[in-house]
Amino acid sequence: MRDRLSRAESALRSAVERGGEADLGRDIDPRAVESPEAWDGARTVRARVIDELLRDAAPSAHNDAVRLTGVRITGGLRFRYGRLARPLRLDMCWIDDVALFAELTAAGIELVRCRLPDLRTESVDVESAISVRECHVDAVTMVDTRVHRSASFEDTRFTGVGTLFHARNLSVGGDLLLNRARLFADAGTAVHSERLRVDGGLGLVGIRARGTVLLSGAAVVGQIDLTDAVLRHREGVALDARRMVAGGLDGHGLRCSGAIDLGHAAIAGRVTFDSAVLANPGGDALQAGDIEADRVEAENGTRILGRVLLPRGQVRDTLALRGVEISNPGGYAVVGIGAAVGSLVADRARLVGRVVFDEFEATSVRFVGARVTNPDDSWALSFQSATVRRDLNLERLNTKGALNIKGVRVGAGIFLDGADLDGGHRALGASRAVVGERLVFGRRFRCRGDIDLAHADVGKSLALDGSTVQGVLRLFQARVRSDVLLRGAYIEAHGIGVDAIGLRVDGRFAARGLVCDGAVRLTAAVADAVVLTGAQLYNPDANALIASRIEVRGDFVVGDDPYSPDLGSFSADGRVVMRDGSVGGDLVFDGAELRRPNHRVLDATGVQVGGKISLERAQIHGMVSFDQARVRRRIVLGETTLAGSGVGSADGPIVFSATQTTSEELLVDRGLFRGALRLTGSAFVAGVSLRHVTIEAHDSAALLAADMTAGVIRLTGLDVDGAVALPRCRVGGELLIDGGRYRHAGRIAVDAAHISVAGALIVREADLTGTLVLRRAEVGLAMQLSGVQGAVGSTPDGGASVDHVVTAVGMRVEGNVECRRLSLAGQVSFAEAVLAGRLVFHDGGRLTNPGRPALYAPDLQVAGAVEFGTQYADDTARLTVVGDIRLDRARLGEVWWEHVSISEGAVEPGPAEPIDEAKPVISLREAVVERRVLMDGLDVAPPARPGRPVVVDLSQMQAGTVELPPGESAVDLRDSAVRTLVLDPTDTTTVMLSGLTFDDPGDADVDTALSWLRRDLTGYQHQVYEQLAAHYHRAGEDAAARTVLLARQRHRRDLLGTSSFGQVLMKGWGYLQDVTVGYGYRPGLAAVWFTGLLAFGTAYFAGSELEPVETDVHPTFNPFGYTLDLLIPLLSLGQDSAWDPRGPDLWVAYGLIFCGAVLATTVVAAVTRVLNRR
Repeated sequence: MRDRLSRAESALRSAVERGGEADLGRDIDPRAVESPEAWDGARTVRARVIDELLRDAAPSAHNDAVRLTGVRITGGLRFRYGRLARPLRLDMCWIDDVALFAELTAAGIELVRCRLPDLRTESVDVESAISVRECHVDAVTMVDTRVHRSASFEDTRFTGVGTLFHARNLSVGGDLLLNRARLFADAGTAVHSERLRVDGGLGLVGIRARGTVLLSGAAVVGQIDLTDAVLRHREGVALDARRMVAGGLDGHGLRCSGAIDLGHAAIAGRVTFDSAVLANPGGDALQAGDIEADRVEAENGTRILGRVLLPRGQVRDTLALRGVEISNPGGYAVVGIGAAVGSLVADRARLVGRVVFDEFEATSVRFVGARVTNPDDSWALSFQSATVRRDLNLERLNTKGALNIKGVRVGAGIFLDGADLDGGHRALGASRAVVGERLVFGRRFRCRGDIDLAHADVGKSLALDGSTVQGVLRLFQARVRSDVLLRGAYIEAHGIGVDAIGLRVDGRFAARGLVCDGAVRLTAAVADAVVLTGAQLYNPDANALIASRIEVRGDFVVGDDPYSPDLGSFSADGRVVMRDGSVGGDLVFDGAELRRPNHRVLDATGVQVGGKISLERAQIHGMVSFDQARVRRRIVLGETTLAGSGVGSADGPIVFSATQTTSEELLVDRGLFRGALRLTGSAFVAGVSLRHVTIEAHDSAALLAADMTAGVIRLTGLDVDGAVALPRCRVGGELLIDGGRYRHAGRIAVDAAHISVAGALIVREADLTGTLVLRRAEVGLAMQLSGVQGAVGSTPDGGASVDHVVTAVGMRVEGNVECRRLSLAGQVSFAEAVLAGRLVFHDGGRLTNPGRPALYAPDLQVAGAVEFGTQYADDTARLTVVGDIRLDRARLGEVWWEHVSISEGAVEPGPAEPIDEAKPVISLREAVVERRVLMDGLDVAPPARPGRPVVVDLSQMQAGTVELPPGESAVDLRDSAVRTLVLDPTDTTTVMLSGLTFDDPGDADVDTALSWLRRDLTGYQHQVYEQLAAHYHRAGEDAAARTVLLARQRHRRDLLGTSSFGQVLMKGWGYLQDVTVGYGYRPGLAAVWFTGLLAFGTAYFAGSELEPVETDVHPTFNPFGYTLDLLIPLLSLGQDSAWDPRGPDLWVAYGLIFCGAVLATTVVAAVTRVLNRR
């Protein structure tokens, strides 16, 4: 086989035999060429030759390694099974194929300055060392390999695509060195170790790696040295040492681009990154969660770009971060959640990103002069739930971001002297913090952002005197065992400035001279006293002071302090809320300036006050609310101005509200209210008194007091622009509206619907523009409307207006209703009212509602009289009514008009009102009047439209005596039932009588009565003639009765038309019956006619000579008998048939025969009709 070896192979064999080196030249550096063609055949060695030489177990004098320099090795350099007795050393060789060592034992392997595709060891036991130095290799894979001594890959360059250095189940008895190695993985992992064990150190000094260096789970007895190393894996983990066990880790001067992961690592000594640069922007630069170490240092100018994670880490001595620079903008800079250290020292550190030490444990913490920047409105520095056994010293701390010490437990004090916290939204979070001693914010303290001390427990005082806070001071459910001092402090916040919900203060809450650009919230707080004298609170768009459910054992002074007049008055630009609060003393707002237009500026709903509530001389812009308040003494508003717009509601803007409030008295004396006062459902034992108050509600509600209970209600001299609403009130005494002006044009001005007044209801000398509503009101004594001037007016927007100026629909009064000297333009309504006394309109006045009802009272019930005018009044006290009076379906004792002028007035008809329709000017349709209806004192003006009658509607009425009005009017009595209908012969009133029932025409004679019956505008009415005739029959005046019945027939005949021949015949026949027999009611006329005709015929024929019919046989001619025989058709005396008249005698005989027949027919017809009617 020797004679088939090449020259290079022969040289190699010879060198092995003599124990030397086969050096075929060092002129070609395989790392510098790209092709093996540089080596000729004389410098080529086959791989199997090397295999044979390595496996040659023959004893050699030298037993040296196989050393080969400067050749090209062809074929697969694959060594499988058995034992390589000689070490292999290749220097400056080009290896064409993979170098594989599998399932064998090797004495040693050394490759120096070689170039090969891959180096693989599988199930190999190397008895000495492996050294691959200064080589170029695509990748190294070492699987299940054991190296008894060291393994060195120093200065080697890895240029593969996948994993460059793969060590699975590799065990190295000495050091594993990759110092100055170059591992540039285009894709994949630079170093991938699995179950790596190194009994010495792991040298990575000066290494240059691109890709992950994976040491996860490795066990290194010595130190891992990363001094001046450069690791790059920007998209992921550059050094993965999770669960690694090592004697120490030295990263002095390390440059790392990518993450370093030391999660769950156990380091017996220290971990040092002094002067290092760790860069993984946006990701984890150092991940050391659950690490255990003796000390961790990152000092002396260390710079870190990315996160530093130390969660649950255990550092037995010190975590030293002095002067370190860590930057991870927008993310976490340091995370030490759950870590436990001896001391944390970060003086002068510069940290960009969130620094989190939540659930941290330390003996002491110092961040003196440190600067933490995390401007993304989140925590910059966090010690949430941390435990510090001594002081937490944060003096001169500067943060761009929030400081979080929520739930921290500090054995001594927390000091923030000179701190400057710029947290954006939050500056300091210290909720549930427990401080053994003081919590001090010195006068040099500044912060931009909120301070959260919710649920904090401060052993001594909380001092913020003179501090500047540009954010919210939160004291929610905090406990301060001494005073809370905010004297002269300046707080600037958007919304809430001081949030002290549930704050418990064992002393005072003193905020004299506080300037707060935001709200102060003391909801459910407890304190001995609250003093806000001279405080200035600004929160224009919301609440300025919130003290809902507050408990103050003494006085609550939110106004002038009599003991500190130099501090000025309290001022709040925003709402003051005291809902459901409790004040043991007085609640004082005297001289306060409150501004919150269009909102509740003072909301004390449900407040309980042991003393009084005082708002004297206050200047208020907005709504004041004491709804559901319980005040032991009085509520006083003296010379107070509520000048701003109140809270909008369905009833308009409200400026003062005390609904469902209980107090001894409400006194409002003078003052200006530009909105409504609302007292709905309240109870004032003594009463409510409003005196000389101006209320400007502008077309909406001005006083709302529905369902109110009061001893008395007195409204004196008010000037009201808007509605006064008193519906369903219960008044134990009187309701008095004395003088004043009430303006709500086109709408309800005063609403007292369903009110219950035990005393009198008096409205006097008031000027009313709008409607006075007394619908369903109940008055125990009397009601008086005296000197009231009112008009409905028109709505400002031109919309539809109400048409009532006074409406008392369904009202019940136990006494009289007196209306004196009224001047009302619009409808006055008493519809369905029930009055136990009288309804009077006395002392003149004027009711005006042209073309519409001026008094509308259908279904009215009055036990006494309804009196219009005065029986003893002169013309100056005359009652003038322009419009209609409607008393339809009323039930009255009597009704009379005296010295009353009424006219329908002129008005343009509406779309539903026909212009030719005649409306009644007075209507008692279907009314029931027990006694009299007297209208003779009524002056009815002519109609507004000529040719149309003025109608008085008494149809379907039941009355005792009715006296109709004089003048030109039409009285409708159709279907009425009247006992006595007084008919004035001098009156020219027309009537409508269809269905009228009456018993007595009064003192009128027959002619007068018949003239009334013929005035019926609707024509012939049969029954009224019958009733008048029946009256005369009952009176025994049969002649008068017959005269009435004859007039009935004549009236009926006169109404017959002449449009047809039949009507002409009927009308002629009627005249004939009238002339001959008086329609049967004048039987003497028939006798007169018969006697006259008989006398005429007798006289005429007495001078005539008639020829007999038969010359020889005839009776003696008798003119009387002849005429009688001609007149009676059924009677024959023999004269008619015996004599033969001729010439004129014949025509006279014919005429007598005709007249006799007609006379007989009319007599029979008239008698038959009369008998049938009877």
